[in-house]
Amino acid sequence: MNEELRKLIDQINSKSPTFAGSIRAVEMTDAQRDAGDEQSFELSFSSEDPYERWFGVEILGHKKSEVRMDWLKSGNAPLLLQHNHDQLIGIIESAKLEGGRGTAVVRFGKGVLAQEIKQDVEDGIRRNVSVGYRVHEMTLVKAGDETPSEYRVTDWEPFEVSSVSVPADRTVGTNRADSDTVVPASDPIIKKEKEIDMTPEALKKEALRLGLSPDASLESVLKAQAKASRAEAVAENDAELVRQNSISQLASVHRDRISDVDTRATAAITGKVSVDAFRREILDLYTDGTAVVRTAAPAGSGRSAQERSDLGKFSIVKACRELCDGGGVSGLTGVEREMHQEGLKEAKESGIGIKGFAVPTMVLQRDLTVTTEGTDVVQTSISGFIELLRSKMVMTDLGATFLSGLVGNIQIPKLTGGATSAWEGENDAGSESTPTIGNLSLSPKRLGTFIEVSNQFLMQSSVDAERMLQNDLAACIASAIETAAIHGTGANDQPTGIVATSGIGSVAGGTNGLAPTEAHIIALETAVATDNADVGALSYLTNSKVRGKLKGTAIESGQTEKVWGKGEQPLNGYGAAVTNLVSSTLTKGDSDVCSAIIFGNFKDLIIAGWGGFEIRPNPYIKDTENLTRLTVNTYADVGVRHAESFAAMLDALTA
Repeated sequence: MNEELRKLIDQINSKSPTFAGSIRAVEMTDAQRDAGDEQSFELSFSSEDPYERWFGVEILGHKKSEVRMDWLKSGNAPLLLQHNHDQLIGIIESAKLEGGRGTAVVRFGKGVLAQEIKQDVEDGIRRNVSVGYRVHEMTLVKAGDETPSEYRVTDWEPFEVSSVSVPADRTVGTNRADSDTVVPASDPIIKKEKEIDMTPEALKKEALRLGLSPDASLESVLKAQAKASRAEAVAENDAELVRQNSISQLASVHRDRISDVDTRATAAITGKVSVDAFRREILDLYTDGTAVVRTAAPAGSGRSAQERSDLGKFSIVKACRELCDGGGVSGLTGVEREMHQEGLKEAKESGIGIKGFAVPTMVLQRDLTVTTEGTDVVQTSISGFIELLRSKMVMTDLGATFLSGLVGNIQIPKLTGGATSAWEGENDAGSESTPTIGNLSLSPKRLGTFIEVSNQFLMQSSVDAERMLQNDLAACIASAIETAAIHGTGANDQPTGIVATSGIGSVAGGTNGLAPTEAHIIALETAVATDNADVGALSYLTNSKVRGKLKGTAIESGQTEKVWGKGEQPLNGYGAAVTNLVSSTLTKGDSDVCSAIIFGNFKDLIIAGWGGFEIRPNPYIKDTENLTRLTVNTYADVGVRHAESFAAMLDALTA
């Protein structure tokens, strides 16, 4: 094989962003189960149908000497979703070459995502598969001039098969017989040759644009133009494949929390919606309250009765006891060991390293059950840990937006500058106006806290002990997250809270602080309204000292009506939450006992979480007191989507 072909192969193998290789999609016909197996399906994943790619027309050879099938035949090759190596939905049990095609028997896993994809395959909704492969050798069959060159791949190696949303090579499918009608190849590349002016000057300009010499002939220009048009069309097709796959992947990430996300994804794909626009739509589903957003329900939904029973038997108390008694995670048994493995997998997907006991999100979403060893599980009405955590946070009542189960860093689009309008004459051209789009970046930040429990407590197996431990953990985590959401500085790996967010409205009392009055309350509302941000979940947030002060402060001198009134909307007609996590030791001038009062649309406060959490028991640090310290690490971040949505007074005096 000559050096030019070798360089081309290296380019082909380096094009894919997900692995060192290429991808080619095929369309499935009616899915057929493998005989006697509910989870296995037979499908064809490749053919010798010509497929036009960026470098020319590619034909995958299907002689036995042309395909390296060892890996696919090993029983270990993966069945993936959208070529995402972190979304394993099954395995390839066997594979073979038959009638100029590659065929395989795949087995779907029993996880929620795998079973959802399997059901869509059975229902004929998800009809496309794609093979990931690496090219080792190929030959030039026909050199193209006005048409693309044609290559036959004489040595290639498939690595994985994926369920995808977009077809390319449509000639093969699940369980097609040799006599089946062959569907035409993928949508043809439409030439987009431009009509050019035949004047010498225009021809010269076009030749230079195409990288030709200025005195190139008209024939040469037309050939170059056709070649460029084909390359552009192929690139557009590739970009469209990436767009559709990216939207499908976004939908799969949020499927457990947004009930109709797949329907929305389909509409976005067919409607040519951009990935960024669909991402903004997903965020709006969480913030505007128009969509059905699931919370704890998905942990059990889609699972078999046995799986729900196993999940219900999980006990944090039992896990902590085994961690102390059995030499770390190696001492875990039963469902606790299984959940630890699930937690490790989830943490890996989120880019988080775990050294202790990993508690996955599915455990945090479950309803708590009575878990007495040696007896049946009795279902109780106690809500899951995530709901328990939120019940400990005033931010929930204020309407803050919670995002959980995230993967990797996320960027939430936000409008930083709006479009403008202008009156124009009847025949005048309209003035262009472009809104400015920014991003709120959130990334997993480690939150560490600890509680201490008696060794005798860890010997318990009652639901009351489990509930008590969950309550203590929830209280510790909730207070830390809320403190960060209010006063986080953004320094030393902290999140940036409301008070430290650049651009929020500011109301000052005095040089050394000042007792708050009705005028300050009105000024906070005005600061938000001035920026047209007085919409959404508008509320006040402060501490008990400020509440006490305002309950004794008259609206006007001599009146009996106080600034802090009664009912559910005590501050000038708005609700108000009180927590002593709002500082009363802020500094202003000579005073270091100032309190904060915050007003704003708390839907624009984003609280994000990655995976579950990690527990590291330490039975030695307080061994003389018969106590075990449980250090808990979880990963979260907070951020303000629009600074204009908040205003704060940071020098309120209460004494």
